[in-house]
Amino acid sequence: MWSSRSDKIKSSIANPNTSEASPELTFFLPRFSDPERLRSLLLCVNVMALFMCLVSLPSLMDFSWDLLLRYMFFANWVALTCALLSDMLRGMLAKLPRKLALLISFVTFEVVVAFFSVISGGLLHLIGWELWSWDQVRLDIARHVLLGAMLGGLVLHYLYLRERLVVQHRAELLARVQALQNRIRPHFLFNSMNTLAQLVGMDSRRAEQAVEDISALFRASLNATGEISLSEELETCQRYLSLEKLRLGDRLQIDWRLPDEDTLYDMMIPALTLQPLLENAVYHGVETRSEPSVLSVLIEEKANRVTIVVTNPYQAGTKPSKGHRIALDNIEQRLKVYYGATARLKVYERNGLFTVYLSYPQDSTITSI
Repeated sequence: MWSSRSDKIKSSIANPNTSEASPELTFFLPRFSDPERLRSLLLCVNVMALFMCLVSLPSLMDFSWDLLLRYMFFANWVALTCALLSDMLRGMLAKLPRKLALLISFVTFEVVVAFFSVISGGLLHLIGWELWSWDQVRLDIARHVLLGAMLGGLVLHYLYLRERLVVQHRAELLARVQALQNRIRPHFLFNSMNTLAQLVGMDSRRAEQAVEDISALFRASLNATGEISLSEELETCQRYLSLEKLRLGDRLQIDWRLPDEDTLYDMMIPALTLQPLLENAVYHGVETRSEPSVLSVLIEEKANRVTIVVTNPYQAGTKPSKGHRIALDNIEQRLKVYYGATARLKVYERNGLFTVYLSYPQDSTITSI
């Protein structure tokens, strides 16, 4: 079980194009068919049963093995049943919106708790430990459901936050892999090397600067984790564009519309969010045209929201490749992980212009996890 899961993760890292193929890889519900996870679940459940037994006693002198066995019997059957249902429903739940999946998981857990509350009362009556009393059974159901709601809610909340962290780390890893792969694409390296070869004999100072820019891009790709200031992200973007400017010359024109430097230091963004957008704009827009093209970058902050708009012309009749859409999907996923459902990424194609619109709140929600 673990080996097949590991192979899937390794495959998705090795080939970022398949990174969105299986939402089950990062789904918040664990796979309890894995023996190690099942053992961990049963260990936690039995420790919890012991804790609940001790809490219910007026004093330790009233400790009863019979009472402990009742708690353990009830808790283990609830845990095993929920684990079985979790594995059965996992594939379906992974395809649903997270809030709906959490609600279904919570309701299922509560139904299982209520069911075994009735069953345990009947079994205790059959073996002669307790007399059957419907009033007592109803009290047991109410108590167990209430305790289950608190415990189940806490566990599901933890699993959901854990999933968000896993998605964040995985998205950042894929972003680093994709960025590094973009840096070593044959056409990028060949073009950069050809440009350097020409500059060495003509302008050694500019050649040295180009080498520094390439090195900085590699470092940024390898260190792309967490949030950084927009000022740092723009420095990476400017290094990339300066390399492309050497190659494309007047065909590449940049229109920066930015706030002041102090504001850029205060505004945050996930690392390697803006630079891939500019690379796509050059690769899918500017390179496809023979005439000068203006790549426009607008950044502003209003009402505690950051807005970024990247616009580039594109050759009529051409369509962006699949890799372009994968990069946009990855950026959108990372924005939602950091800033929640209010983060936006929209794409517009109109009158020969391709526009990417980003908007997200200034305050990060990932820091509260």
